[in-house]
Amino acid sequence: MSNKVQSLSFRIIPERFHSQGLTYRHIVFLQGCSKRCKFCSNPETQCIIDPFKCPEVAMSDRDVVGVLKKYQHFLSPNDGGVTFSGGEPLLQPTFVRSVFEKAKDMGLTTCLDTSGHGNPRIWSKVRFIVWSAVRAK
Repeated sequence: MSNKVQSLSFRIIPERFHSQGLTYRHIVFLQGCSKRCKFCSNPETQCIIDPFKCPEVAMSDRDVVGVLKKYQHFLSPNDGGVTFSGGEPLLQPTFVRSVFEKAKDMGLTTCLDTSGHGNPRIWSKVRFIVWSAVRAK
């Protein structure tokens, strides 16, 4: 049994970074959202798919951290880090928490870009958040 946390990531673009304020962020777009907002900015990420049924596109927390390590020298200065977006990252709170914890240990900042999905139990699973963007996506 592996101790990796699996996720289905819609896309992770290893060599593209987004500037949010004064920092550079590596953005991980996660698959799955149950809201179906009329003006969704990423409708292609709405399908909820089991990562164990689609292993060819699944990523583990180690996979994402491996990408972050590759660019850590670029992200670390000026409080750069990783942002989880989607879809809705709070549909995968255990995965988000695992990556955020490892990112924090690497000295990177973390940001959760969410539509506010969930309840206090879900939100309590996600820790190590430096910034949170709660908005209609």
